[in-house]
Amino acid sequence: MKSTKIIFIIILILAVLLLTMTFLNSKENKNDALNANEITVSIETSDFAIDKESKKIVLEDENEIKQIIQIINSLEFSKETCDGLNSYILTINGNEKYGIEAYNNYHITSSSKGEAKLTDEQTNIIKEIISKYF
Repeated sequence: MKSTKIIFIIILILAVLLLTMTFLNSKENKNDALNANEITVSIETSDFAIDKESKKIVLEDENEIKQIIQIINSLEFSKETCDGLNSYILTINGNEKYGIEAYNNYHITSSSKGEAKLTDEQTNIIKEIISKYF
């Protein structure tokens, strides 16, 4: 009986160590992505943006790119989504796509992650970047 308890405790400790290492590695990867000079970020009007002409831009301002990446990396997505339609499509590195619902409360949507509501500060940053180009 004692050996079963000892084995259980060892397995539990190993599981905690593995989860901790996975979490730290995930944080490290996000920081590496933020520091990389090879990140591309584009914004385009979506098909639902009736009041906007169809347009796509690729951000060149390093500060704007960092701000967008920091916002995306800090979001906590929920599988629950509202019925809003995306006004803009945000694409990171050509394949990671997010929708921007630009109404009273700004939301970022992802087909795989769900939806995240932006803080007022994040909304203001996104609004400022979008208004500069659109």
